[in-house]
Amino acid sequence: MDTTAQHRLRAHLVSGSIERTEAQPVPYSVDVAAAPNPDISTPELGPVMQLRVVQWPEDPEREREVMKSFVPNASALRQAVTGAQSGQVHDFFYPEEAPNWGIRIEGADGAVLLRRLDPSSRIAADDAFALEAADVPALLVHLQTARRELREARSEFFSDGDSETSDGQPTGESNLR
Repeated sequence: MDTTAQHRLRAHLVSGSIERTEAQPVPYSVDVAAAPNPDISTPELGPVMQLRVVQWPEDPEREREVMKSFVPNASALRQAVTGAQSGQVHDFFYPEEAPNWGIRIEGADGAVLLRRLDPSSRIAADDAFALEAADVPALLVHLQTARRELREARSEFFSDGDSETSDGQPTGESNLR
């Protein structure tokens, strides 16, 4: 299910506490993909959409995830990206009841900003990454592709192996009572 490299767009740090000790500018990317649901209390949701920012995306030895969140509803993620261009702000926490991840999507000067949210206080942290306005259409294309992959992953997750008689339960659980 890992197709994140196919859905990466360059981003740049606009503010934050991430160390800036490199002689050269540090490359960042934003990626979006279907991912396994990390919330063990709601396995019935199946796969979810993952949005993350990666430092050094082209160097496997140095690559480091610096921000991520999960969104069960891919349409909500698309609406947040398009809404950011008109000044709307969208906060995503996952899981909603007891969040471990949080991200804010907002607009600024035509760019789309991704800002880390503290899951416990729900306050925006200083770390923010920008996607330039020119890259937003590409992100929307990546989101469309990732939505398709999410549908396929969910279909596989909820299939009992026979598409004609799927019972809607996660694979391997159809006979459990």
